[in-house]
This record gives sequence, structure tokens and C-alpha cells, in this order.
Amino acid sequence: GMPEMLDPTSRITTLCRERGIVVGLMTDARFSGGSVGLVIGHVGPEAALGGPIALLEDGDEIVADLGTNELNCTALEDAATRARRQAAWDRAVAENGGTHPNCGVADTRLLHRARLTAVPAIRGGGLHPNRQVWVRAPRVAERSGFVPGNRFRPEASKAF
Repeated sequence: GMPEMLDPTSRITTLCRERGIVVGLMTDARFSGGSVGLVIGHVGPEAALGGPIALLEDGDEIVADLGTNELNCTALEDAATRARRQAAWDRAVAENGGTHPNCGVADTRLLHRARLTAVPAIRGGGLHPNRQVWVRAPRVAERSGFVPGNRFRPEASKAF
């Protein structure tokens, strides 16, 4: 788990008890084993790929059905609304070179691999092992002139 997520869930739980309200937390983070309350994590990969979570807008009603393990947005049940939002997402991705501007640019090879092989939760989640992975900015090895030395085998440095 992630200890840093224990603090927000503890505060939310305390607030709910003090005020007699119910609050749910949905995030792309993981949670500490000590987290309590309605907390839903790991929603990031699906959103980054343009899955249903990416189509949410401020003010949308989200129904968390714990019995069926589903998150549903009532606004997306309307086919016209869903199509309009999907078209806007696709247009933003096309105008930004294949990545939605809200996703940002991953500057490391590991993050590129995770982003490019992410499988949406709607399709099981995780990383796809057979998806072609490409590196946006491949590194080029350059010689530095450094020659390692071994005092026990001085002749080994001749290999460099």
C-alpha cells in the first residue's frame, strides 16, 4: 500500500463521522492497507487511453456499484452525450500528436512503456504483454573516454 494515502482517507472518514455525511474518493493512486471508507483507486490507465473515465466532466454523477464492482456515469448512458465527449477526446488527441494534453508527456522509458502498454480497466486492466512498445525519444550511447581500471588485472583496461 501507500502510506501517504492513509492520511486523506483518515481525514475523510473523520469528516464523515463528525458531519454525518458519506464521501467517496476515486483516484489513480493505490491505498494503504489501513484505508477505510469508500475508496476506489487505480483509475489512471483507463483514463489515459480514452476509456469511459476519460469522458467524465465536472458535476457528473458517478454510481459506484460495489455489488457488481462497477463504476458508471449516468451522463454517459446517453449515447449522444457519450459520442460528443468521445469525439472531443479524439479531436484533442489528434491535435496533440496522439496523446491527450491532460496526460502530459512521460519523459522516461519506464513511463513510456507503462503508458503505451496500459490496458483499460474495462478490458481487465494491467499491462499488455504483447502490445508493440515504442520509445518516443530513444537514448544514444556515447563514449565518455572513461576507462575502468582493475588493480588486480591491469591488462583488462586495454579492452577499452
